[in-house]
Amino acid sequence: MKRYIPVVLLAGSAIASVAQNKLDLPAREYMERYQARVQQASGDVSVKAVRAAEAETVAAIVTVESVSDLDRLAAMGYDIDYTLSDMAMMALPLADVDSLVAQPWVRQVSFGAEATPLLDKARSITNVDAVQQGIAEGLEQPYTGSGVVVSLYDTGLDPNHINFLNDDGTTRVKGITTVTGTAGVQQYYESARQIASFTTENAAETHGTHVLGIAAGSYKGTASYAGTTGSMPYYGVATDADIVVGCGSLYNTCILKGVKYAVDKSKELGKPAVINLSLGSTTGSHDGLSSFGRQLNEMGKDAIIVVAAGNDGDIPMGLTKQFSEGDTQLKTFPAPYNISTGAINYTSPNYNGTIEIYGSDSRPFKCSIVIYSRKGLSYEITDQYTIESSTAGKRTYIGGSSTGSQYVKLTNFDAASSATSYMDIASNIDTYSNRYSVIINHTLDMRVESTRSYIGIIIEGEPGQRVNMYANCTNQASTGVYSTFIDRYIDGWTAGSPDGSINDMACGDNIIAIGSFNTRKSWPLITGTVRRYTGSGYDEGKISGFSSYGTMRDGSTLPDVAAPGCGIISSVSGYYSKLNESAICGMEQTGARKYHWDNMQGTSMAAPFAAGVFALWLEADPTLTIADIKDIVKATAVRDSYVTSDGVHAHWGAGKLDALAGIKKVLDDKASVGTIFADDERNFILTPVDGGYNVYVAGESQLTVTIYDAAGRSVSATSSDGNSVDVDTSSLRQGVYILSAKGNTQLHNAKIAVK
Repeated sequence: MKRYIPVVLLAGSAIASVAQNKLDLPAREYMERYQARVQQASGDVSVKAVRAAEAETVAAIVTVESVSDLDRLAAMGYDIDYTLSDMAMMALPLADVDSLVAQPWVRQVSFGAEATPLLDKARSITNVDAVQQGIAEGLEQPYTGSGVVVSLYDTGLDPNHINFLNDDGTTRVKGITTVTGTAGVQQYYESARQIASFTTENAAETHGTHVLGIAAGSYKGTASYAGTTGSMPYYGVATDADIVVGCGSLYNTCILKGVKYAVDKSKELGKPAVINLSLGSTTGSHDGLSSFGRQLNEMGKDAIIVVAAGNDGDIPMGLTKQFSEGDTQLKTFPAPYNISTGAINYTSPNYNGTIEIYGSDSRPFKCSIVIYSRKGLSYEITDQYTIESSTAGKRTYIGGSSTGSQYVKLTNFDAASSATSYMDIASNIDTYSNRYSVIINHTLDMRVESTRSYIGIIIEGEPGQRVNMYANCTNQASTGVYSTFIDRYIDGWTAGSPDGSINDMACGDNIIAIGSFNTRKSWPLITGTVRRYTGSGYDEGKISGFSSYGTMRDGSTLPDVAAPGCGIISSVSGYYSKLNESAICGMEQTGARKYHWDNMQGTSMAAPFAAGVFALWLEADPTLTIADIKDIVKATAVRDSYVTSDGVHAHWGAGKLDALAGIKKVLDDKASVGTIFADDERNFILTPVDGGYNVYVAGESQLTVTIYDAAGRSVSATSSDGNSVDVDTSSLRQGVYILSAKGNTQLHNAKIAVK
């Protein structure tokens, strides 16, 4: 085929020659394709086409002669993402390339390797790609969630996004319910016309669309992303699953109605279901024994319910204490915490929140609010209020000097907070869990806080008792101020820990809680410009700094496992009122409708990723229960150096989710009880590895793998005890071969290519 060489590249000037030498080979090839597009557009009568081609931008790495020359790039008006040594990562209009490389202080311009999408990276690292593709060769039954229902309850949902349509344009959504208000008013959309007419229940949000896209988004057609146009890489995990969704208000009653609808609808469809809840709060008993938790647990008997661990893992908002002989006291100071600075913040006038203290059983513990004041060179308790052993929920109000006469006035309370600040305290024994608890609500103005008086909390219990304390700030979303516990560097007092930041909704027995680990620290915008997170909490391979965890009353820990959740690109609602189209990560336009993709982070993203993986496992074995899923996770999760070197075991649970290892165990366990026939191709998984292939046949105790050439001659044979064999093909000539795997009861054949 005749190669087109743009005339502009053949210009004979010395400047052009020098300029091209400053481009690395990938950049030069990219520029050739770009110039061809410009040339083609120039022959088009459409001015718009020419301008579109000339306006293309790429993420470029520009190396300069001296670090001081980096300032020249900024002075030229380029959008610089970051600088490293003598290099700048920046958005570079392709029309500017020739003039930029002609500058004597520019040493090299590289467009780098092709940008790797975050969801694609997440799929690869967890081996989801291998499962979806049928391991590239040899697996006649790829796993894509077919025959399984993926569901969620969320807010900001656009169920008619192209990410949830079949290739023929029909919807994969089998039902929608909206549940709104404290009364939980519920509506249903189930016919094709009703579903097609649904826009969104909340234009101010897009959380639900993003979450659903991770779990089950399937669009792989043409789209614009990362400075290029091609097959959309930001698709989800269970790409062929049916979809049933609920959305609306986030009251517990509304959530339960939405989950119940998903359970019932999946039963009607006759298919197993995975239900994702990227919702929750740190308020609650964290034992799954509240009325909400118990209902969710019950529904968890009929579906796999996946819940995000929470995004407060970098906030010291929890305290756990196991009392023992000679150590029966816990003392701490409540304080406001600024999430943006990671420090105590006394500037907020309204530090409103709740402190919850739960015992391990019905035995009351002594709880006192104290004023701890400086006397001379030391501190002492100058006043205190101790709550009765059980007030049956009746509240006692404690306040400053300007509060009402019914308030208990403590000496130096004004100095510790303010004259108008107050707290209320109540205790009770839960009638279901039989746990004693104390709840302290507070509205405090900490701006007058001095070094002379502090508000403290003292808990005294019996040996063998465990107490769990949780701090929550009711206005944290608007103020950025959270609640925490500190020790003020005073001996005998205890600071809080993120152990206790776990989402209360994730704590039930029939729930699987998902934490987040990092698979990508940077991501490309649609223009090719690269954005990145800063800080060690985002380092690739590590647990995400925000990922919540906690120790339960029985000493067990959550989450159960970690999945990718940092910087995940997925679909966003076309009705999202806050959408910034100039800074998104991907877009496709079909007719008059635009579809968008963007980046988000959180355990809200990790949970649907795991939910999608569990849907793949359910396709392999629709009888799996939540207990089965947890056992598979524990047996197959990856425990690499990042997991084993982390000083906090509770961060990770079992480790990093591995979709391929999990589905192998599903198939092996199923085959071991004789429920998969010997000729079932789903037993057979062929995985490319360095130098050859790994051959896996579920249910076998001995395996021989023979490779035949095109003439039918045997060219190699490898045997092994067990159900897995590594086959070396590095010495074979290029060509197509037949791989035959024979076990005790099964025979599988597949074509392989040696390149």
